[in-house]
Amino acid sequence: DNVFHNRMRYRLGSKIKLNNTFFIRLNNEFIWTIQTEKNDAFTENRAYGALGINVFKSANIQVGYLNRKIKGLDLHRLQLGFFYKLDLRKKNI
Repeated sequence: DNVFHNRMRYRLGSKIKLNNTFFIRLNNEFIWTIQTEKNDAFTENRAYGALGINVFKSANIQVGYLNRKIKGLDLHRLQLGFFYKLDLRKKNI
């Protein structure tokens, strides 16, 4: 069976600067599945809290906790991430 589902996501987040090097990242993301057979629209919630370290002006490392609730499952994860902001705008050489 080929079943097509649409998903809608909404993420609310905040970055709290502690000083020039460290910050706290807080996110909560809600995910709904549209057009399900049972109309159980709300399917997932992701709550995330992390301590971040600015490595460069355009890069940081985050160590945090991710809690995912998916249709009755409650998953707890530690997460390590490297985030880099790539600027593809044309610059004068």
